[in-house]
Order: sequence, then structure tokens, then C-alpha cells
Amino acid sequence: MGLTIKSDCILVLDVGKTHTKVSLVNLSSGNLETSVRLTNSTIDTSYYRAIDVDAIWEWFIQQIKILNQSFAIKQITTTTHGAAAVVVAGNELLFPVIDYEADIYEYIDQQYNEARPDFLETGSLNLGQGLNLGRQLFYLQQTYPAQWEKAETIMLLPQYFCWKLTGIAVTELTSLGCHTDLWNIKEGKYSSLVNQCDWLKLFPNIKKTGEKLGPVCAGVAEETGLETKTLVLNGIHDSNASLVPYLAANKGNLNILSTGTWAVFNAIQKATSHQLSTTSDKIMHSVDYQNNPVLSMRFMGGREWELIQQNKLHNTTFEDIEQIINMQCYPIPAFAPTGPFAGIEGAIIGKEKPNENQLSALATIYLVLMSRYCLDELDCSGDIIVEGSFTKNLEYLQLLQQLSTEQEILYSSDPSGTTFGACRLTSDAINWPTIELMPVVNKSIIGFNEYYDSWKQLLQNIC
Repeated sequence: MGLTIKSDCILVLDVGKTHTKVSLVNLSSGNLETSVRLTNSTIDTSYYRAIDVDAIWEWFIQQIKILNQSFAIKQITTTTHGAAAVVVAGNELLFPVIDYEADIYEYIDQQYNEARPDFLETGSLNLGQGLNLGRQLFYLQQTYPAQWEKAETIMLLPQYFCWKLTGIAVTELTSLGCHTDLWNIKEGKYSSLVNQCDWLKLFPNIKKTGEKLGPVCAGVAEETGLETKTLVLNGIHDSNASLVPYLAANKGNLNILSTGTWAVFNAIQKATSHQLSTTSDKIMHSVDYQNNPVLSMRFMGGREWELIQQNKLHNTTFEDIEQIINMQCYPIPAFAPTGPFAGIEGAIIGKEKPNENQLSALATIYLVLMSRYCLDELDCSGDIIVEGSFTKNLEYLQLLQQLSTEQEILYSSDPSGTTFGACRLTSDAINWPTIELMPVVNKSIIGFNEYYDSWKQLLQNIC
């Protein structure tokens, strides 16, 4: 029998808020070879609720061992959610990694709000909880000052896993410039908060997104069976990874909607730092992998969908949607403590309330209303490309198309925009397959456009 030739692959660790995935992409064809998934967990520590990064790492190493038996893993990269950082001393975590939904900021919030930079400097809105990464670091420094004095390095979450693989500590712009309060988007440097709190010395050098950092360290190679020359590439913030194929193709104005636990709207247009303004208290500016500002809005769509439909999991039907419209029943945000209507308690109002079988339809309607609202606020011309879990919801896509009279809704065949976006930073030489974008089959619901207008009027009255 002849030797089996293993396919050369790049492995991607993709850490989302709800799930972690490990995927292998063929370095010759650019096609997905395989993908496995872990449901994430948090842990209640003596400090606060934290991300269980040890569990993620152990599972990750185990998957590498398994996959390396069938594939030739030549490169590894990482992509993770934002608002997560690791503080280390030597080779050890100095603090557990804060779960950004932990409610721990009551005693430092006023002080932090006075210290955080102005929007015109960073493009970051005050998002509450730990969604501004600067608030997490400020909390640690103020609450545990003696322990903080031992801090040697601050790493963003994608770079933490790169460091675990290589022993090389770096910083990267897409995670640094994602509503952190840490990056001066106007001048392309660390913000005044970083200097004020004396954190600059703790951040490693900034390296380009996708840059080759070096090979895996000997310990990782020995434990997993990887070749010692397996390269690790600098990781990327997850919703920024979804933008990579479209930015690289220079397709002009586009709206990219990356969906999962979060629904993140990124408007690709000529958005430059001098356009920063305070005319909206809902639009942020993040930084793409080319260090350009990107207009952005987000709400916790996947989480809110689950909360509205109360795990009834009844299939959404257009009949249920029509009944809810005729009932004049409206889902008013917010059902999660963040997003453009943070601080307002979500409610279902109207002449009649939906029954259990109609809750999934109501949840889908909510996603459509909020999505169109965010798109209206961003006011970016061009097609709207939907990626991620919402692409499985046909009713969502068709209703959003109905409200988007001047724009075309396209949904991506890419099962994971974050995975393939991270991969595409590895080399321009690979002939990456074109992402298939499929149009939505038109289906109109009588009265839905008027329903959306009424919903917006209710928002103005309530909010």
C-alpha cells in the first residue's frame, strides 16, 4: 500500500461568545476540509465570572492532535470576539479573563466614565458592562492595585492564543480598535486613557493582522505532533474577519451583516477619521485590518431572539407573522442590556399578545426591525450581505428585503465568514474560491412596511 498524502491546511481557532470552533482550510483549494465545535462555558471565580480559557485551550490542543493525524497542518491563526484581554506575569495569568457580561463595575463606573476618552478621539461609544475593554482593565487596576503592580503584559484574546502557541507576545489593531477606548482612531495611536493609566508599557509591539509570528514552540509541537516549523499567524477580531474578502476585492460600498450571538453591521465605504462626529449616539467606528475606520452598529441579535421566543422553538411561518402584524403586536427593545437601546427594558406591547406558537415569529420580526433600523442609521448605500446564523432564517431574509426597497439583500454561502476571512490573510498566492452570494426570493407581507413605520414611531415615543 502506498503512503497517504495529507492535504496541506491552515487551522483556524475561532472563539465566539457562545461557541468555539476549530476549522481546517485547504491551502491549495481554499476549501473547508472539516470543522468541529465546542459550547463555551464561564466559571465563577473568587474574583468574578470569567471566560474559561483553560477549557478552550485544552480542547483546542486535543483537536489539533486529532486533526494532525489526517491533515498536514502548516499554519495556524486565531479569531475571537472582542472585549476580552489577558493580563499575565511571566507565563501565568495574573487575573481570570473577565466575561464582558459580568456585572462588576458599579463602584468604578463613575470614575471610569470621567477618565475614558471622548468619542471624537476613539470612535467608541460607552457600551456599559465590560464591552469597552478599557473598563475591564481600569476595574482590575483600581480593585486589585497590589496585584496589578505585578502585571507584565496585556494581550488581546486572539493574541493570547497565539502567545500560547509560540511564546511570542504581540498586539493587533482590529481587536485594539474595536470599541475598547484604548485606540486613538483619529491619530492612529494609543488613546489618552492608555497613557493616563500607565498601560502603554504593558502592551507588546503591534504587528500586522495575519503577519507570520513564528513557529509553534517545542512544547506545543511535542504535545500535538505538529511539525516544529508549523507557522502561527497574528489573529484578528471576528467581525472584522468577515470583512476581509470584501475589502480585498474592493467592491465599493457594501453593508456586511455578521450574525450569531451578536448582529454586527459594518458599513464599507469611504469612512475616514475626519468623519467622526457626535451626531449619533449609536454608531461606532472600528478599525479594519488595513487600519481604516469602519462605521459599525450592533445588537445582541442571537441572544435576544432566544429570549423573545423563550426556547419554544416553534417553526416560524408567514401565517404567524401576518397574524402578529394584524394584531398590532410590537417587540420593543431591548431584550439584552446592550445595543443601540441599552438601558431600556424590552417589552411586547399591543392590543393582543402572541401565543406560544407565535413567539418564534415575533422574535424573527424583531430581528428584521432592528436590522433595518441599524441599516437606516448607518445610511450606507450598496448591497446588504448577510453572513452567519441568520442566513438559515428564510423569513428574516425575505422580510428584510421587503423593507430594503433601495438595496438588494444577498446571503453568503460561506458557512463561517470569520474562519475564511482569517484564512485569507495568510497569502495572496492562494486561489481563494469566490464566495457565492445568493439573492433573496421576494415575498411581500401586506402591511409590513407600515408596521415598521409604526414600530419606529413607538420607539420615538418610548425612547
